[in-house]
Amino acid sequence: VTILPESNLARAVYRIRPVSPEGEVVEVVEEYRMSQEGALLIGTVRVSAIGDAGPGGSYVLHRRFEREP
Repeated sequence: VTILPESNLARAVYRIRPVSPEGEVVEVVEEYRMSQEGALLIGTVRVSAIGDAGPGGSYVLHRRFEREP
């Protein structure tokens, strides 16, 4: 986990190991930034499969949280 207050960035990287030896490792990278006025939190979550032969498929999820009045 990395938090850089001067750039408004919070980042976390972690891996989920498979139970079986044949399974793929799943790597998750999350990044979140707060808007200048503090009303929005914008995030990106990338989930990637990593097998013995190298990187497998992945997907990206874009998240947006808005502060309610």
